[in-house]
Amino acid sequence: MYTENTQATFAILRDTSQLSWSVIPFISIVVLVFFWQADQKNWSRILAALAFLFTDLFNELWNGLVCHWSEFAPVWGIKPETNYQILIGWNIEILCGFMLVGIASTMAMPADKSVKYFGINNRLWFIGINSALSVAFEIALNKAGLIHWAWPWWNAENPWLIFLVGYVPFFTMAYLVYDAPIKRAVKILAGIITVDIIFALILASKGWI
Repeated sequence: MYTENTQATFAILRDTSQLSWSVIPFISIVVLVFFWQADQKNWSRILAALAFLFTDLFNELWNGLVCHWSEFAPVWGIKPETNYQILIGWNIEILCGFMLVGIASTMAMPADKSVKYFGINNRLWFIGINSALSVAFEIALNKAGLIHWAWPWWNAENPWLIFLVGYVPFFTMAYLVYDAPIKRAVKILAGIITVDIIFALILASKGWI
């Protein structure tokens, strides 16, 4: 049987009646930041942010699949109070937040990817630090009741799994795209999006998300 939180989230899944004017500031800030980066011609940063977002989307799709197959709960769920619930563990606020985090994640790094901190390549350093900070923030959200974890192997007592599966892939793909020549970065991003589309179409055709 689905958990109480999961059932409540299903009740508002892709329900447009949840929309309110408060979503406009979120979207406006994202648009402002992306247009600002475009005005500065920071195309690598924009592509990296999109790679971050669409890598997250892949995780959200298999999270929905786990929820459907288990008939219990997603690996991570969220409190069903949102302007729009996109997937079982993904809402419009998270989407906007992740787009901004994708931009921010490349802003503190040195341009030279060979620079090392304490003998560690700076890209690996930032993947580790940013992933650890994200896990800490997610644990805080769980404590506040905004994120729900129902499975015993995905919780604050096992943060390494959230670290390795939940965030390391996002930052890794973002930095891979950021450091690649523009044409190659576009191809990598296109590959990520293509996988997401195919996966989403398969799951949607079976009514699994």
